[in-house]
Amino acid sequence: MVNRKHELCPRCGFRVHEDEIACTRCRLVLKYFCDECNHPIPVILRYCTRCGAANPRFNSGLAKDMDGQPSSSNFTDRETKTMEEEFEEECESVAREIEELKESLGCAGMEEVLMHWKGEVLIHSSNNREAIHVGLGTNPTIARAIPGLIILTSLNFVFISHLHEFEGITDIFALAVLDIGNLSEYTLGVSLEGNRLIFTSHGIFLERFQGGNPITVNFTWSTATNIDGSPELQARLFRSHLEAIDKEREESIQSFLQPGLVGFHIGKQGIIGIWEKFLNQLENLQGAREILDEMDMF
Repeated sequence: MVNRKHELCPRCGFRVHEDEIACTRCRLVLKYFCDECNHPIPVILRYCTRCGAANPRFNSGLAKDMDGQPSSSNFTDRETKTMEEEFEEECESVAREIEELKESLGCAGMEEVLMHWKGEVLIHSSNNREAIHVGLGTNPTIARAIPGLIILTSLNFVFISHLHEFEGITDIFALAVLDIGNLSEYTLGVSLEGNRLIFTSHGIFLERFQGGNPITVNFTWSTATNIDGSPELQARLFRSHLEAIDKEREESIQSFLQPGLVGFHIGKQGIIGIWEKFLNQLENLQGAREILDEMDMF
């Protein structure tokens, strides 16, 4: 038997072996690949141990916590379910509600896609259990956003992504459904930092993270300017849709999506069935099927 060295994850205290780049329990990324020589560098080191290049993703906060002891933001002892189990239960609940809606309402008055584009998204909040909900890292100011498909519907801001390989990590899955009715404030610019949506905590997110901390979404516009126009034009279109949604909220529009659903998963184990169900739910949106057919989600 080979005994591999290990340390404890600074976020959840779970055992992490030296050849793993992320915690298999809470998904915290602990290593990235050097931009110069492609050698894995722990985020707690300032320089690459092979070529000496500076580590642009150095995390001083984690460096203080990587002493073999879990940090103050660990999961509590009463949390016996894994995050994957919680995620699966949430999606199963969504599937049941969809079937009930189909039986009682049919397809009339359902939400539709208003605009969509390929961009990057970072979702975070100030709760003390998990600061980054979609993205790589623990600090929102330096965390890496995730590329994927952004969809604005007549009811929700939706993000969905499956990356076969990204930043040296294979099979990253991410999704989010945030109700525009809970959008408390927003700013629109031309960059990730300039685009910010702030939602009040709601739905599944509020149930999972007690305390009501706002959900912040940073995102980018499409770079396919020959199709979607400049970032300024995309921002104006996005703003006009938000204003129209706000005026029409009283209309009877039903959604097959569960508001407040935010998920982020590394690895295919335990996620494929959930992922396929969520894609099926998205196809119930008017205009979504054609969009999903264009995306390589598997």
